[in-house]
Amino acid sequence: MQLSFGLMALFALLIFIQGALLGAVLWFRPDANRRLNRWLGAFVWVFAATNMTDFAYESKLLYHLPLLEGLTAPAYFVLPPLLFFYTRLQIKPDRVFQGWEVLHCLPALLVALLELPLFLMNERESEAFAQSLYATKEAYFVNEGTVLFIVYLFVYLAASIRLLIRHCGHIRQFFSTIEPVSMRWLRNILIGLCVISLFWALTIYLASYSLYMMLELLVVVSLYSIAYLHFLHPPVSYKTTIPDDLVRVEPAKYGKSTLRDEHARQYSLQLIEWMETKKGYLDPDITLAKLAADLNAPAYHISQVLNSLFGQTFFDFINHYRVEETKRELINPKKNHLTILSIGLDAGFNSKASFNAVFKKVTGQTPSEYRKASLTGTHVLIYPPHLPLKRAEP
Repeated sequence: MQLSFGLMALFALLIFIQGALLGAVLWFRPDANRRLNRWLGAFVWVFAATNMTDFAYESKLLYHLPLLEGLTAPAYFVLPPLLFFYTRLQIKPDRVFQGWEVLHCLPALLVALLELPLFLMNERESEAFAQSLYATKEAYFVNEGTVLFIVYLFVYLAASIRLLIRHCGHIRQFFSTIEPVSMRWLRNILIGLCVISLFWALTIYLASYSLYMMLELLVVVSLYSIAYLHFLHPPVSYKTTIPDDLVRVEPAKYGKSTLRDEHARQYSLQLIEWMETKKGYLDPDITLAKLAADLNAPAYHISQVLNSLFGQTFFDFINHYRVEETKRELINPKKNHLTILSIGLDAGFNSKASFNAVFKKVTGQTPSEYRKASLTGTHVLIYPPHLPLKRAEP
């Protein structure tokens, strides 16, 4: 069988070359995020290496060197753990890699052992194996190993998304604005890869080579999008703004707290007074650390009061006041000349997306719907801020 460098072969070769170059840029990029860059660079390099098999298949090189199948197959099973560790490093840049975590590479090692017989075949067996790969186009990508990899990939994608969801819940305890540190871009990429995984499963079920080619393009676009967005969204060092006494504390666990009930009630009253008189929620960069420092109180105790007495996270507490401020200004005749967005920004929101999302969640209406309803006299009443239940106790 003669070598053939058609369009698909050249496309696979281009992916490999681009991956090698992009991985080098990430690995040797001299900036403060070198550790994170190198994890992503390793991921891109391994992904590029897996595309060598596609090039070898399309160019018929795999027929002459079937051992390439055994060399690249284990690399596929290295990709999911690398993506998981990259996600975790985005959340915790200082996390130390534990020795036992090398077990994540065990599936790749097992695949390498299963591929070992390929290196022990004689010339006749090697030729028969190569012919089996080219018996039909579907024979190349429809096999038990691919099905196992899809399941394996889906598990790691789910674990990575779970990390990001927990991260978003965690930062709501400390920040009034979470967009800069929520890493929504990475979550969306991971969800997209989950969808692609399902599409991959459908491709195998239908044994469609044309769908497989489409899948290859989707995977390339998605994985290189991670690198592109990585450059656009450098890690935010949010840890420095989280009080030391709260870094390792789960929000709902206050069993060992030294906060007494009378002090909790006092803090709750101070919180309400601070919000209503100083209007700290108007500061778009207000954090739990800043609030606690202004009240001269331990951040741990303020967090406990917000969660236990108010039943709110810091994010919800601050943005509740911002929404009420916005509602007042939207129906203020003196502010009719202002745009809705400018009123929201004046109330402490720092972006249009955040403003619209929070306002809709609290009121059930968009800001424009609320202002329109106010003009017809059907707007929702402005309720007083949510007060802790224990305030009314004698």
